[in-house]
Amino acid sequence: MEDDSSVDNDGDNDSFAPTPPPPLTDRDRHNKHLGRTAYTRYCKKCGIDPSKRVLAMLGTNELVLVHRGIDKLQLEAIAAALKVNEQITCVNFSNNGLRPQNMEKFIQAMTDNEFVAELNLSQNYLSHFGAALVSNMIKNHKGLTVLKLSNCQFEDRDGLILRLGLEENDRIVELDLSKNTLEEDAGVQIGFALGANTSLRVLNLSWNNIRGTGGVALFKGIKRNCGLSTLDISWNGLGYEGAVAISDCLQHNNTLEVLDVTSNRINWHAIEVIAKGLRRNSSLKVLKIGHNPVTTTGALTLLQAVKDGISQLEHLDLAGVQVIKPFEYMANYIGERRRFTYDHDGVVPSHDVVGQKLERAMDPMRKVMNFLQESQIRPLELFRDFDKQQSGALMNMMFVERMRKAGLPLTEYEMNVILQQLLDDGPGAVEYKKLVRGIQHQTLLERREKYIELQKEEELKKLHKKILTGDKQPQQGSKTLTAEGKLSTSMTRTPTDTRSLVHQSSSFEILPPIIPKTMAELEMADVPFLKTSKKKKKKGKKKKGRKSHSAVSKLF
Repeated sequence: MEDDSSVDNDGDNDSFAPTPPPPLTDRDRHNKHLGRTAYTRYCKKCGIDPSKRVLAMLGTNELVLVHRGIDKLQLEAIAAALKVNEQITCVNFSNNGLRPQNMEKFIQAMTDNEFVAELNLSQNYLSHFGAALVSNMIKNHKGLTVLKLSNCQFEDRDGLILRLGLEENDRIVELDLSKNTLEEDAGVQIGFALGANTSLRVLNLSWNNIRGTGGVALFKGIKRNCGLSTLDISWNGLGYEGAVAISDCLQHNNTLEVLDVTSNRINWHAIEVIAKGLRRNSSLKVLKIGHNPVTTTGALTLLQAVKDGISQLEHLDLAGVQVIKPFEYMANYIGERRRFTYDHDGVVPSHDVVGQKLERAMDPMRKVMNFLQESQIRPLELFRDFDKQQSGALMNMMFVERMRKAGLPLTEYEMNVILQQLLDDGPGAVEYKKLVRGIQHQTLLERREKYIELQKEEELKKLHKKILTGDKQPQQGSKTLTAEGKLSTSMTRTPTDTRSLVHQSSSFEILPPIIPKTMAELEMADVPFLKTSKKKKKKGKKKKGRKSHSAVSKLF
């Protein structure tokens, strides 16, 4: 009985025991011994005590020393061990207060060690000179694939230094530059680096100050890039300019699968631009665009683009954005046909006032013109039907009564509006000539409005072209550091003037701002192709009715 119980207990203990590590090979034992020996010798040489934790980790694949405040001598001792160690593949020294003046030997050891594939130096004080050390390591290291440099005090001027390393590196797959103070110039430099880099797959630029021409240049580089699949540029300030660049990038890039633009001052106007690019993109799988002033209208516009275009989006994150019920109906419709999920901040009963698109009510005279077209009758026939006594004129109340009996789709108010328009030239009865002039006036006003819309579209295209072509060029000149660690080249700014033509109607003052109410005022307005063409009068007399009918029929 005792033997049985002991066997059962042993079996239970074995089932919950951790998986033993794989046995060490002779080469691993040799590397482990070399690393420890080099570390202890350097510590003895400098008169410091070896760290038990470091000695233990030198025999594994990972060297993780986080929140320990490593000083210069300890770091140099570890560097001596890394020069001869071929077993460690991951080094994590985040939040250790490391400074560039203490890291030269460590960075040199990392450059010489081709077996380390992942390096984390986040939350250290690398600053400007540290960026130069890291860039040199990136340029010469042959095995590094993951590099994390979050919150390393990098500044805008360090973008050029990092670019020099990235352009000549073809091994790094993941790069984290989040929580630094990279701005427009750095965005431009990183954009040019991405245009030349072919290995990078994951890039994190969140919590920086990339905006304006920096954001435009960044996405132009991604547009040319053929390998990047995940981009996190959340909590920057891309704004409308960045939205234009994102739209252009989505229309041409076919490798980007995850895009995070959370909290980037992207409003409902910018959403319309992004939606155009999303309609023509089939590679993007995840879009995170929450915590932006999207409004319910922008959310619906974005989802409509996913539904109508060739988009294969699988997840839409609208955290912090409220939606209306039709949004959920459309999202569920998409989810029934393919894989699709979404997040938002709740459902509201009606659209937000800001950004709401209100449908313009149809002009009463346009309803009359539609009635004539659907009934396939001419204005002369309509007026003759109204004028039973063939007097050529109708009293006001009689004209309204005739319109009501004829079945025109007009309310009482709209009938009075039409009557007021026809009698605008002066009091009196409604005549056939006044009816024709009212139809002509309505037709020309519609042409004018269409012309204004076309001009707005042209101006918007020019604005977008200006944004995409107005980015800064790469810096020329010396690319070395001075003794103080400062760049010898001077930074120059060439910002793009993109004063919001989208929001300012005054930017489209192509036509007179006052809409003419009468035909005389309309003909005086100097508007291209809106004036009626005057043909030479032919000899001979024509009936007045035929002449008026001919002028109106051309408008249809």
